[in-house]
Amino acid sequence: MIKDLLTELKERGLIEYTAESCENNLKDFFSPKNRKNKGVYTGADPSAKSLHLGNYATYIVIKWLAKEGYPVYSLVGGITGLIGDPRDPIFSGSDAKERDLTEIKTIEENVKCISKQFKEILKSKNVINNLDFYKNMSVWEYLREIGKRINVNYILAKDTVARRLENGISYAEFSYNLLQGWDWTTMYFDGMKQKKYVKHQMVCQFGGGDQWGNITTGLEFIRKKCNELNIENKACCFGIKLYLKPDGTKFGKTASGAVWLDEKMTSNYSFYQYLFNQPDDAIKSLLYRFTLLPRKEIDEIMKLHEKEPFKRIGQRKLAYVITKDVRGEKGLKEALEVSRILFSGSLEESSVDLQKKVVDHIPNKVFLKGKKEIGIIDVLIQSNICKSSSEARKLIEQKAIKYDNQIITDIKYVFKNSNKIEFIKKGVRIYIVLDWKK
Repeated sequence: MIKDLLTELKERGLIEYTAESCENNLKDFFSPKNRKNKGVYTGADPSAKSLHLGNYATYIVIKWLAKEGYPVYSLVGGITGLIGDPRDPIFSGSDAKERDLTEIKTIEENVKCISKQFKEILKSKNVINNLDFYKNMSVWEYLREIGKRINVNYILAKDTVARRLENGISYAEFSYNLLQGWDWTTMYFDGMKQKKYVKHQMVCQFGGGDQWGNITTGLEFIRKKCNELNIENKACCFGIKLYLKPDGTKFGKTASGAVWLDEKMTSNYSFYQYLFNQPDDAIKSLLYRFTLLPRKEIDEIMKLHEKEPFKRIGQRKLAYVITKDVRGEKGLKEALEVSRILFSGSLEESSVDLQKKVVDHIPNKVFLKGKKEIGIIDVLIQSNICKSSSEARKLIEQKAIKYDNQIITDIKYVFKNSNKIEFIKKGVRIYIVLDWKK
C-alpha cells in the first residue's frame, strides 16, 4: 500500500487540478484509513464504440485507486451522450461548434461497448449508466431538483461555457454541465443511504482537465444539498492533466484518427507500434503516467535507455507494458510476432499462412478487385505512401521501391492482375499490399 497516493499521482504528472474548497476532504480521501468505504468514480462519453489511448491517462487512475483498495466505479453517459459535451475551443480549435446529435441507437450501442471495456480492460466491475438517473424524471422535476439549485451566472463563469458564448451555445449543451454535476449528487447521496446505484458513499469524482468545470458543478450541488440537510459534506475531487504531444494535439490521435483500445478498431500491431514509435523525450513521462511501474524502476529503465538510445529500451518497455495491459498476453504476443516478421523484411519469403495472418496489420493497402493492371505511381499514391506523383517518382529514382526482390527503376512500371495478394516494399521495412481479390 502506498502511504501517500496523492503525492504519488501528483509526482507522476497525473493530477493537475484540485479544489481549494475541498482540500481537507481530499487529504482525508487519500488517507490510508478506511479506503474500502470511500467510493470514487470517473465517467466516459459514449461518442464512439471504444475508449482511445488518450483516455488512458485518466482511466489508469482507476487502476491505481483499485490497487490501493478503493471501491471504484465507472459512469457511462447514456443521457449526457445524447446531448453532447460543449466543445472547448482550447481543445477543439477556435471554430468549435455544437456537436451534431448522435442517433439514440448508436449511443445505446456505444454505452454497451464502453461498459464492456471498463469491465474487461480497466477491471472496473461497477459500471453505471446515467440514463437510469433521468429516464423517469419529468421536466418539472428537472427544473425543481436541478435547475433551481444552480445560478445561471455560476455556469456562465465556467471557462468552457464562457469560451463558447462568442459562437453561441444551445440550452441543451448548457444543460450538460448541470446533468453531469447532478450525476455525482445522485450517487453521493444514494451511496450514503446504501440504495440502488452504489454501495459506497461516492465521496470523490475525478476526470480529465477538460471536464473540470463539470466536476466542480457537482461539488457545488453537493455543498448546497448538504447545507439544506444540515449534514457534513465529505465530497472532494481532482482533475487529471490531459496528455498532449509537443504539437499540442491529444495523445493517441494520429493523422488517420484515434488509437482505440478496441482491437477491432486499432490492430494489436498498430497499437504496439504507436507506443513503440514515441520520441525519446516523451518516454519517461509516458512511463510515469501510463503505467503502474514503480518510479524507481522507471528511472532505472531511463538510465539504460539514455546510455544506448538506439536500442529503444524505454519505447520497448512502454509498448510492452501498455499493450499487455490493454490487449492481454494474446494481443501482446501477436503484436510482437507481427512486428518481428515485418521488421525482419522477409514477409514475402514467409509461408502463405503467415502472410495471411500478417497482411491485416499492414496499413498501406491497395484493393484492385475487377482491375486488370495498375501503375507503380498510382500504387504509391493510393497506398498513402506518397501524396503526389512527383514524390512517387522521386522515391523510384532513389531506388527505394522493391518488388519480388528487384528494385523498380521504371516510373511507368505496371503490375498485372495476379488474382492474389502481392507485396511491394519501400526501403527495408515498409510494405504495401496489392490485393487483387478485394
